[in-house]
Amino acid sequence: MRIAVELVDEGVIEPAEALSRVTAEQVRTVLRPEIAAGAADGAEVLATGVAASPGVATASSSTHPKRHRRTRAACWHASPPAPTMSTA
Repeated sequence: MRIAVELVDEGVIEPAEALSRVTAEQVRTVLRPEIAAGAADGAEVLATGVAASPGVATASSSTHPKRHRRTRAACWHASPPAPTMSTA
């Protein structure tokens, strides 16, 4: 991709030609960079952490009022939040 951009910047090829030379896989590689396998071997850990929103998808949902009440009653003392009534 870098070469295609440089060729356009230098006026060697048109932007449309540069786009035709770049594959979807090359775009995916740029959008999702990864550390090469084995590159982190022996590296020193500088920090650790927790995800910004752990447990975001732990609630349950019900679309039927009676089932909602039963589930809510059963989960009253559970650590996840009680289920909410969905209308969609």
